[in-house]
Amino acid sequence: MPQADGSQKAIAIHIFTEAQRGTGEGHRPWDLRPGSTMTNAAVETTASSVDGQVLTVKYKSADKTEEKKVIVGSDAAIVAFQPGDKSELAAGAQVIIFGVQKQADGTLTAPAVNVGKGVTPPM
Repeated sequence: MPQADGSQKAIAIHIFTEAQRGTGEGHRPWDLRPGSTMTNAAVETTASSVDGQVLTVKYKSADKTEEKKVIVGSDAAIVAFQPGDKSELAAGAQVIIFGVQKQADGTLTAPAVNVGKGVTPPM
């Protein structure tokens, strides 16, 4: 969530695998909460503060590199991605699917399916 001083307060942190580095890189509006944003970036530095861990993240935007200060409080959900397999797609599994495309035969395809293990993915 954007803060008055220009920093961001993390609702959730998603740690991508090395193979996902750069995926969706940038800063943009997001629909998790009214006024929320999403920043996909690499962590440059970390520091402790009274408000929580403070990350400085950097990302490419158009033709330049930009950065944001992100405060990670104790209430932020932390999610780490890892490769899975189709067996995790069972009845009752909590999933989030992006980039779904309807095919001519009516089926749906997606580049990936995110499955929560023990938690609902906070997206």
